[in-house]
Amino acid sequence: MKSNNLKVTEITSIIKFLEKELSGWIYYNAIRGRSLVATVYLIFLKYLSDNEIYPQDKIFPKMEDVLENNGKIDGIFVNGYLREKLAKNSANEDIIVKYAEEIHFENMPREFINILNLLSKFDLSNEAEMREVVMSLVMVLSTADVMRPFKDEVEPIDISLILSAAELLETEDNMDVYDCSCGVGTLLAMSSNTGCNIYGQEENIDKAVIASILLRLAGAIDPIIEVGDVLQNPITAQYKDILFDRIISSPPINDKNINAQKLFRMDYINEFLFRDSLSESGAWIYARHIIKKLKIDGKGILIAPISILSREGVTQEDRIRLAERESIEVIIQLPVGIASTSARQCIIVLRKGHDEYTENTNIFMIDLSSKKGSDYIKASNSIIDYKKLAELVFIKEEIEGISRLVTLSEVNDSDMNFTPAIYFRSFVELLPKNEGIDETQEVLEIHRELLKQYEQTEKELNFAIDKYMKIRNNKLIKEEC
Repeated sequence: MKSNNLKVTEITSIIKFLEKELSGWIYYNAIRGRSLVATVYLIFLKYLSDNEIYPQDKIFPKMEDVLENNGKIDGIFVNGYLREKLAKNSANEDIIVKYAEEIHFENMPREFINILNLLSKFDLSNEAEMREVVMSLVMVLSTADVMRPFKDEVEPIDISLILSAAELLETEDNMDVYDCSCGVGTLLAMSSNTGCNIYGQEENIDKAVIASILLRLAGAIDPIIEVGDVLQNPITAQYKDILFDRIISSPPINDKNINAQKLFRMDYINEFLFRDSLSESGAWIYARHIIKKLKIDGKGILIAPISILSREGVTQEDRIRLAERESIEVIIQLPVGIASTSARQCIIVLRKGHDEYTENTNIFMIDLSSKKGSDYIKASNSIIDYKKLAELVFIKEEIEGISRLVTLSEVNDSDMNFTPAIYFRSFVELLPKNEGIDETQEVLEIHRELLKQYEQTEKELNFAIDKYMKIRNNKLIKEEC
């Protein structure tokens, strides 16, 4: 088939239209309302069909012929085709095949031929167009909740955060790459070379299926994506002999709401650094897992809420311990609006580090949240010029008001606050600005007092949480006895 030379915008529109059509009630008996997963799955079938060597082996024309003759598609035949293709080069077909068995092609309405005709616009045997399709899927999936159909207002977003993290990871062929909470696989798809050995874990089955398919579309060979929660049953326990060259993750977390009971009862404590205080570690538990499973010369990327850089209690203790062992290499405070979530985000670059305390430890900090920082890093068509950011990190260039090495003693003087902005901006600059307010000394004093009250409230909250957890843990120990 000759390539249609479709561009990302056209492909994105087609994908959105496909998902919207499949979310209609006439398809419910066939796909049970899982329209986004079905869309990605059908694109995968089209990819397999387009790359058949012999025309008679292509499955898409066969399905079109059946519908044009008012017949019903044989679901067993389609699933058998998929299983055969995956079995040729895969030891990890289970979640895709399991999902495929839940699609009832025999229940597809006559209108399904319109879906197939629309998919026929793609030439997925063409490498250039295949790359455009993968990029479009990453953009669409970055905005999507896989449990719900699209709304009209959903548009592809700026994915420079994903591209920045991928560029910083620096993957090479034959590396072992792991994402402990991979979601729909967008980070792995953008950061892994074709020759990488890919491992991922995702708690939601629909997201795991999409991740497994997306990675194959991106060129990965036999990616291992398993369903499960890393905090309860990390897949690394199944691969104890593997330490990873690269680990990247953006777990869907709220730093104030890590499930303490889940962590306290976990049986896989050896998969996490330090082996203590797991139930109170907050979001740093993911960093501790990443560092534990890295090779000596490995690199980890954690995308997380910026709140993990300043909270007190065990959360603070964890980041101090990680910094002292030189496991925190870079902290990047990102521009506002970089992600689909409203929470402010940061990128933390991690390395293996060592168990000995180093007095001269420093962290390279970058503040892109200020006007100066966001203007410096902005690209012509996105919030971040990800290649420029990667170069800044790799050479650790110090730019006034944007980036510099911060010593651990400086961090200690700032109450162990790891937020980059406080090392580049004055107190006045950090205060929220409102039009019409005269920044007089009196107003500044009010702001200072409010900040003190906020800090005191944070301390009291952390103290209450610590006290509750101690009481609760003692109760559980007594019950077990």
